[in-house]
Amino acid sequence: MKTKLAIFDFDGTLTKSAKGGNCWRYIWERINKPEVDDKLYMDFLNKRIDYFEWADLVTEEYRKSGVDKVMLKDISKKIQLRDGVKETFAFLKSQGIKVYILSGGIKSIVEDCLQNCLAYIENIEAQDFEFDENGVVKKVIQLSHNIENKYEYLTFLKNQYNISGNKIFFMGNADNDESAHGAGVKTLCVNPDKTNPYDKNYWDYYIEDIQNLQEILPFIE
Repeated sequence: MKTKLAIFDFDGTLTKSAKGGNCWRYIWERINKPEVDDKLYMDFLNKRIDYFEWADLVTEEYRKSGVDKVMLKDISKKIQLRDGVKETFAFLKSQGIKVYILSGGIKSIVEDCLQNCLAYIENIEAQDFEFDENGVVKKVIQLSHNIENKYEYLTFLKNQYNISGNKIFFMGNADNDESAHGAGVKTLCVNPDKTNPYDKNYWDYYIEDIQNLQEILPFIE
């Protein structure tokens, strides 16, 4: 096949999450502080705080609320994958296509949810936590790139494999996935959330209401 890499967002893309649902939000709801999430996110979007300040403030709130490994495990158990995820990943690998997860979510939760699919995945690129001796969140581990800017990591993969963007397939669902198109990759929007799936500046293809991940296979050349 022409495609060499298939890159997937996680929240709302591989999962059956309602619009706006994501790993971070589930934690905020669990500790009954969704309004803090809203404020910090808007402060970050409006550049009143930078990423590092956001991460420090999140850590402070999580520690005060006792967010720990046990809570994250429990949250992951409640997240439902879309039907056909394992079958789709297995097929892609059988065709020589490498599968990556590129998510603004939390790596430990993503790994737990995809534990039966890990054999088919090259890498999960997502934020994660460092924990203290009691298993409570200690800090957000910083990545070498901006995880909200999908363009950066996709460009890294293009250079790593020395391939052109048209050999990379990317699937997302939200406004924070729109930057992927800037890397010249083929983009598919599914179950759109805060993005216009008809906008060709961001999305080559779209599926308004995907039920089974195998529905994407006709879009992968």
